[in-house]
Amino acid sequence: MIAEGFGQDTDRHFASYLFRARGSSKETRNQLRAATTRGHITESERAKTSERYHEVERMLTSLADYLRRENRRRR
Repeated sequence: MIAEGFGQDTDRHFASYLFRARGSSKETRNQLRAATTRGHITESERAKTSERYHEVERMLTSLADYLRRENRRRR
């Protein structure tokens, strides 16, 4: 999704793609919970992977917030 959004005309439009990517990350973390419940991965693996996704979500949010404030035209 981020690659698709990169070609948008303004920073604000690109930011909307970043928020969609964040949503996809949250969905993945939910799937990790399901995988743990079903015994496909351990709780330790889930926690480690989930924390990495959570960090990516924080970075996506920070960048998107910045872009929405700036809203420059892309060149």
